[in-house]
Amino acid sequence: MRAKRILFLAAVALLGGPLALPNSSSYARAGDTEKSSIESGTRAKPIKRANPQYPTEESQRGIEGWVQVSFVVNPDGSVGETLIEDSSGRKNFEKETLKAIQRWRYEPATMNGEPIEQCHTKVRIAYSLDQPSRKRGARKHFKNDFKKANKLLEEGKLEEADIAIGEIEEKWVTTLYESSRLWILRAMLQEKQGDELGQLESLTRSISGDGEYVEPIIYAGAMLRILDLELKFQRYADALLTIEKLEGMDLDDDVAAKIANTKQEIEKLKTSDRAVAIAGEVGEAREEYHGAGMWWHTLLRRTAGIEAVSGSLERVELRCDWRRVKAKPETGRAWRIPPDWGDCSIYVFGEPGSTFQLLEYAPIPS
Repeated sequence: MRAKRILFLAAVALLGGPLALPNSSSYARAGDTEKSSIESGTRAKPIKRANPQYPTEESQRGIEGWVQVSFVVNPDGSVGETLIEDSSGRKNFEKETLKAIQRWRYEPATMNGEPIEQCHTKVRIAYSLDQPSRKRGARKHFKNDFKKANKLLEEGKLEEADIAIGEIEEKWVTTLYESSRLWILRAMLQEKQGDELGQLESLTRSISGDGEYVEPIIYAGAMLRILDLELKFQRYADALLTIEKLEGMDLDDDVAAKIANTKQEIEKLKTSDRAVAIAGEVGEAREEYHGAGMWWHTLLRRTAGIEAVSGSLERVELRCDWRRVKAKPETGRAWRIPPDWGDCSIYVFGEPGSTFQLLEYAPIPS
């Protein structure tokens, strides 16, 4: 499927909104990735879930952000191991998020009436300064520099544009609205550079929070381009989630028909006899992983393995709804996941920059 090209220039026109000034009142809030209850069981339900403390430095400087976390809910309702899947980049937000989540308490998940471990719980914490105008505004200096960087992109001056974008991030970006525009700007640069994987990551961050801080036309355009790239990089489980969101939008009939057809093709792929290969690269080193980096992927199929490793991988963790497994990343070995484990993601830890290939194999006959 070839989706419509994202309407990047709309972002420039829409930056003429009200200016956003720092405010001393601030808050953080949690948004779950909801799933329905399971047959013969129930999912964990929050009992005590206080919001994290807004970091003093970020609050005083008017900086907003977000953190996306995967964590385990133990059979006693306490929170177990946590993993930061992505964030807006501020370490203080990440630290406060992890501290807060460890204090949360749940009514545990159950299976056949017995408490069980829920291994694949996800939440996104948004840190926002309590001023409604910030959602639809950017400061004057940010707007001016954004337009200058965009002009450099239009003129094909990519090196200068790259420097200008870095300066904007260093000097001006504080609000979630501004951060969304910065990621759009990066995606524009990456498109011209031919870095489509980078563009996918930037666009995904630009609409973090389901597009709360971008206008509907930009959100729809970004989602269509994200779907296009997810299909190109064979991230089919992610593509199904993107399609689910697109189905709730008012789209052109032809585009909607193509999306419906794409959904059918992905569903067929689940049971097809060809392997799906996904390129993986370990991210930056993190203190909480003892200096290792991490890469993660949502699985479409029930059998997967790792091949073609370049660098050093330390361990693999498979997190499913109702079970998790830690193992060494041995090539030539495949993990077969029982259907009653639920939906799964795989997390690969190792030396930053290490590359590999994750294979999702054809279904094994029962």
